[in-house]
Amino acid sequence: MDVYDAKFVPAPHGMHNTGAICYWNALIQSLVSLPTFNRVLLANEAALAKNGVATQLITYIKGVLESNSNDITVNTTRFAKSSTMILTALIQQLRRGRRHTDLQFGQRQESASEGFVLLIDMLKMNEIEHVFNNRYRLSSWCPSCDKEIMIVNDHSFQINLFSRERPQNADDFAKLVRTHTNIHEDYKCEECGETTKEGVRFHVLKMLREVMVIEFNKYMVKDLRWFPEQMRFKSTNDKYLTYKLISVIEHSGGLNGGHYWCRAYRPTSETEGKFYNFNDMSVKEDGPQPTPNSYMLFYHLWDDGNAIADNDAAAAADAATAN
Repeated sequence: MDVYDAKFVPAPHGMHNTGAICYWNALIQSLVSLPTFNRVLLANEAALAKNGVATQLITYIKGVLESNSNDITVNTTRFAKSSTMILTALIQQLRRGRRHTDLQFGQRQESASEGFVLLIDMLKMNEIEHVFNNRYRLSSWCPSCDKEIMIVNDHSFQINLFSRERPQNADDFAKLVRTHTNIHEDYKCEECGETTKEGVRFHVLKMLREVMVIEFNKYMVKDLRWFPEQMRFKSTNDKYLTYKLISVIEHSGGLNGGHYWCRAYRPTSETEGKFYNFNDMSVKEDGPQPTPNSYMLFYHLWDDGNAIADNDAAAAADAATAN
């Protein structure tokens, strides 16, 4: 798996809001903050040549990386229209593929979460999906049968942490990511046929990829959900995978409207970086702190444990040479 690589991340820049597309601007700013997403798209440019959405994304990513100065004064006017062009290509591709002449996606405020899933689906490439496809074992609990049923392996692009648990440290938050429950409303048991209003679905993590996208249910309750800047997960050979918070999409308002923006990490050098607040064309320094509006979290693999192992091996070799 790829660890974070600063050379595949653009400098901060703003994006025009041409009419209720703040959700899309926040999503695109979050995605291009993820180096593996950018690298995989660029590596598959030829294979994606006939995909209009991918072509617009790649053109934008290539342009902003070529102009990369790691400076907030990067030519914002050159790239300000990029999100609109990508969204337009997506709508056109949807209309051609589904033949929906009355399709309204992109004409009003949408969900950043739904937009994310739709975008990945429209790119139609396994290599892109694999960047986000963390695997869980899902099962449901039927109170009538008094047992777990409907056990399946789930590959999903985002992790819905709608749990009532509220961890306050990184270890407990990582534990919640590994194992959590969600309410399974109006669940009808396939075995006994009974329907329960509040069934329980269990999620047990089986595989991690380069990026974790975590969603909070912020349309229903605007509460403060704490989250860490880094998390560790034990891997094979007693190594640990370290994930760093790269972007937070914020949402104010409710189901029928509101506003989106994001706070994302952008490198200022190969080893240092800052969080910036991307609010359409407004770009300013900010922090990664949780707020009651924090809606979607994007974590990228930062350290796969191999650097530590390599250092240990080098130290052992030096000691052997000295002896």
